[in-house]
Amino acid sequence: MITKREKLQYVYVFLTDIAALAASVILAWLIVGGIMGQLLPYSVLDWVQALVLLGLAYTVTFFCFDQTENIVKRTRGQEAKLSIKSNLLMMVIYSAFLTLSKAVLQDSRYFLVGVVSFNLFLLPAAHALLKKLLTVSRTKRWLALLPPVTVQAR
Repeated sequence: MITKREKLQYVYVFLTDIAALAASVILAWLIVGGIMGQLLPYSVLDWVQALVLLGLAYTVTFFCFDQTENIVKRTRGQEAKLSIKSNLLMMVIYSAFLTLSKAVLQDSRYFLVGVVSFNLFLLPAAHALLKKLLTVSRTKRWLALLPPVTVQAR
C-alpha cells in the first residue's frame, strides 16, 4: 500500500527533476548556443517541438525507474548511479523521438549532449537539495507539535 508520504515524495521528486531538466536546457541553450555558437537559428516551432519531445522523453524515463525508495535514505553513490542511468536512457529516448518525428533540432547534437551533460550534475544536486528540504521540514513539523514554552516573570 502506498502511503501519503510516498505519494507526496513521488510528486516532489518529479517536480524537482523537471526543475533540474529546465535548468539544464537553459544552461545548454546559453552555453552551447550563446557562448560556443553551435546552435543554428531554429524557429520557435522547432524549439517547441524539441522541448515537448524532451518533456515526453523525461516523463517516460521517470516512470521507468523505481521511485518507491525513500529519497532521504539514498546515498550520494546511489544518486550518481541513478542520474547516469536515467540521463542515458532519456538521451536514447529523446534521440529516438527526434528521429521518429523528423525534428529539425535533431541536427544539433550539441544541444542534446549539453542538456544531458548538465543534467548529469544538476539532478543529484537537486535531489540533495530536496533531501535537505524534506529533513528540515520534518524536524520543523515536530517542533510545531511541541507545547509552547512559557517564561514566567519573577
